[in-house]
Amino acid sequence: DEEVISGALGINIDNPGKIADFYDLGRSIGEGSFGAVFKATVRATDAIRAVKRIPLPKTGRDRQLRLDFLKQELRITKMMDHPSIVKLFEVFEDDKNVYMVMELCRDGDLEEHVQEGGVDELDAATVMQQILRGVAYMHNHKICHRDLKAENMLLVMRAVPKAAKHPHSKFESAIRISDFGLSCTYEDGQMMKRNCGTDSHKSPQVFGHNYNYKCDVWACGVIMYFLLSGSLPFDGRDAEELQKKICAAKVTWCQEWMSRSGEAMNLARQLLNSNEANRIEAAQALKHKWFTKRVPRRRLAAVDEEIINSLRGFRKLNKFRKASLAVIASMLPEKVIRPGRDLFIYLDKDGDGEVTLTELREAMEDLKTNKPKDAGRVSEDIFSEKKSTVPKAQKQDEPEAAAKSAAKPAAKASTKPAAKSAAKGGQGGQGVQGGRGGQGKEKEEKPAEPAAPAAPAAAAAPAPAAAEAQKAMLRSQPSFQLDQEFPAFSYTEFVAATFDRSRHSTEAVCRAAFRCFDKDNSGQLEPAELVDGYLLGNLEPHEVDQIMEELDENGDGEIDFQEFMAMMTHQESPTMSPKSNPSASKAKDRDRK
Repeated sequence: DEEVISGALGINIDNPGKIADFYDLGRSIGEGSFGAVFKATVRATDAIRAVKRIPLPKTGRDRQLRLDFLKQELRITKMMDHPSIVKLFEVFEDDKNVYMVMELCRDGDLEEHVQEGGVDELDAATVMQQILRGVAYMHNHKICHRDLKAENMLLVMRAVPKAAKHPHSKFESAIRISDFGLSCTYEDGQMMKRNCGTDSHKSPQVFGHNYNYKCDVWACGVIMYFLLSGSLPFDGRDAEELQKKICAAKVTWCQEWMSRSGEAMNLARQLLNSNEANRIEAAQALKHKWFTKRVPRRRLAAVDEEIINSLRGFRKLNKFRKASLAVIASMLPEKVIRPGRDLFIYLDKDGDGEVTLTELREAMEDLKTNKPKDAGRVSEDIFSEKKSTVPKAQKQDEPEAAAKSAAKPAAKASTKPAAKSAAKGGQGGQGVQGGRGGQGKEKEEKPAEPAAPAAPAAAAAPAPAAAEAQKAMLRSQPSFQLDQEFPAFSYTEFVAATFDRSRHSTEAVCRAAFRCFDKDNSGQLEPAELVDGYLLGNLEPHEVDQIMEELDENGDGEIDFQEFMAMMTHQESPTMSPKSNPSASKAKDRDRK
């Protein structure tokens, strides 16, 4: 089977072992058309996960169809690496089932919460900001979801602090977009033909079998309407009538909207623009004044020296150790990785799922406590690496992005409030992660730590000439040039770099991580296992040679667990060179002998 490399660290997250060796499967928390979801515990750390068990037909056409469906969803899901998208940690397979180990979203889905009590504008803006960030990330990576709806928005809720100085939403950092069963990749300018998704959330163009990625933006408009009114913008006695109303693009602005702000209605109209070419982009929608007014950006106390050293040191590690830290991070409880995630969300101002040198420098300049003396020099050092690397695709600068916006309100009000039954119309995705058959809501005590979401600043689109001038000025700045030279931190990279390694890289955790790489369960890692292994699918032979030189202390041509443990527990200096690395020095001594 074709291996799919995940977006995070370029590692493949299939696990060749048996799921029972790594997880204790508990009670069922959900049942869907493609299998059951179980609450599971990581044996090494007691972290809680959700495991989707998907049975495979033994023979025949059904088996192949099921495999094709799974491959498509896994291929897309493995590419996702964003705080607003449900995390797929790893995949197991045996003769009877495929097992997807995912982030546990114990608080049900967004539709349930709206139906139980509704949301105010602060909650709605907080939710929509997270959804649009996830959608902007997907579109930036040329992925179209095609089945966005409140039912596919899973929740990881937190208790609201009793004494908050500023308005605070219980939905902060809670949304996880799920169910990529109908998702697809696309190229610029490519039109899609398949009529898929849930009828009540389809754009007019989807019904016409000729649409682009902005079908997701339309669906976001439907979700926003639902959040602020409790009903849907289009209703119908049957699927045919519903389709006619959607294609006519006559939005029903029900009575509940009379109490909503003008900014909210303005954004909803732009999202529900029937003209696909003029429909706002997800990234541009994030700059709307509704978000800047309703979701003020929360400040952090500081980016302390320990975090700075962790980021700096991570950049100087070899690829094997980076991947190993990512594996360990995937085993840790939510409370351990949460500080790193919250900091990442705070630093990632534009919500595109990456933290650049410029964003880190700006944060360090803004924060007044525990700030390093030379923020510019320190941030440059964090992003530098021992070897030159091919940088990731860089973010589009804001003036250029703003100039490309062409969103105009165009929807009109007319018909009756949407019927609740319309929400269930159509052929919604039956993906293996989300929806009613996904993770059920749990009645458990939840952590009470607040998040720190980042709200992008508003930006008006400058005239073309002004935009070009601004663009040229930005490109002349050292920070922009450094962003071109140094790759940004992805979400998983950032979390792997910032958790407390000295405290959480225990022998039990490291042994579990080692077994993930030990494909033949021999207790030794051979070079071939690193080249062909599931977790390092893009490791080059010369990189394997470098890793073996640094880690194989006894010179037997393999890495045993003790050598692996020494690598994981060794605390490198942030500015350590290969010469000061004990493992590397020993390897060079062997060569001289």
